[in-house]
Amino acid sequence: MKIPSGIRHFPNSALFVTVDQLHAKGYLVKGDEAHNVFSIEVPAEGYDGIDAGNPNKNLQPHVFHDHVLKAAMSEIAKQVAAVSEIFIFIPAKLESVFETGLTSEMRKKVVKIIQGEMIHETPVELAKRLTL
Repeated sequence: MKIPSGIRHFPNSALFVTVDQLHAKGYLVKGDEAHNVFSIEVPAEGYDGIDAGNPNKNLQPHVFHDHVLKAAMSEIAKQVAAVSEIFIFIPAKLESVFETGLTSEMRKKVVKIIQGEMIHETPVELAKRLTL
């Protein structure tokens, strides 16, 4: 995906990570190009405490921790050597739990954590948030 002019570009590789309770996505961004490098989705069916009509309503904390967090950290670890900066877009209620999973190498590269529900935003929309 091409990032238009007028929006921040990343001369060195950056990793955008978006997270919510059932999903995580990663985009590798360099210059004006962005590519999806991982996408994690936990199916709502089959987990105790999840209302399939509203998966965030009654979510048990272990679902995020045991599935999304572990998978996201594994994927970030695969990318960390190739990037200079990491930007995390995450709901405030998940931030502290997410941060506990970061290794010291990952922490050194985290430039900014932006709070909010942004899992469905494109890399261009995320880059716009960093341009402001």
